Amino acid sequence: MIETPMIKEPMIARVFHLKNTYMSQKSETVSAPYSVFGYFDGLSMEVYREKDGSLQDAFKDTHLTERGAQEDCDYFDIVGLRRGEKKDSEFWNTRREPYIFVSCLRFEKASSQLEAMMDELENEYRAVTYTTLDNSDLVVCTRTDTYKEGYLRAERYYEVLKKHDPDNELRKGFSFMTVSQALLDAIARKRTEQPGAEQEERAEEELALLKKELFFCSLKGVVANWDRVDGFQRELCSALGVPVKRYGMLGSEDVAFLMTVDSKEFLKQFCTGGLLTHGNPVYKAALLNIKSDILVLERER
Repeated sequence: MIETPMIKEPMIARVFHLKNTYMSQKSETVSAPYSVFGYFDGLSMEVYREKDGSLQDAFKDTHLTERGAQEDCDYFDIVGLRRGEKKDSEFWNTRREPYIFVSCLRFEKASSQLEAMMDELENEYRAVTYTTLDNSDLVVCTRTDTYKEGYLRAERYYEVLKKHDPDNELRKGFSFMTVSQALLDAIARKRTEQPGAEQEERAEEELALLKKELFFCSLKGVVANWDRVDGFQRELCSALGVPVKRYGMLGSEDVAFLMTVDSKEFLKQFCTGGLLTHGNPVYKAALLNIKSDILVLERER
């Protein structure tokens, strides 16, 4: 009997273009279909398919020359590689849970168990995983209907590593959460500048899946005009409908605002032109930049 050799599925590359707005009173909100929480401001993506055994187009920085000059922002790229397009397409194009958590994991040494780890993560967490040549050994993307569950999943990835490769260690890892800008606009009942029927339908379905929870939030700001900070704080209290405490601080930021707030009311402030976006006039009058963090109590892990 002659065995037929297995035909491997072609490789694809998903390029994550992460954007950070420059700190300036002239800055505007970056153009991106996804808003990012956790250091970055916006996320756009491109998918490349293997041609003649090559994915070289995925590693070209044409977006920097074509679009970068049009926006005052930094770019940070992650190129995620995987064999087969089906799971990638299902994850990003199917209407599912609204919170998307992206974790980049770099191991202490090369692992022969990557495939086993990827299988477990994709099966247990309905995730999609990628290997990468440049920034980390493994990129894990998962969707949840609450922020807390997404955070807890990201914390468990270390356990998966130790289970399959006990002699290895996590050298470095970082995670961020992203949601579609269309969803943020849907929460605020604000139409996007260029609405599309499919985009709006998906946002409404994601909104229906968004579970209610309380966020304990920290907003750390770099002040542009101290005379306008009180006004920004009043606007923030009014918009959120909760008390907002303000603290002075040393270091790279000048002030911190702390609050406990309904998740939807917080997310609403990141809609197009919302109070916590760089393009908002109240924001720009008082602050050059705000770093937004959603905190989870250690005892809740």
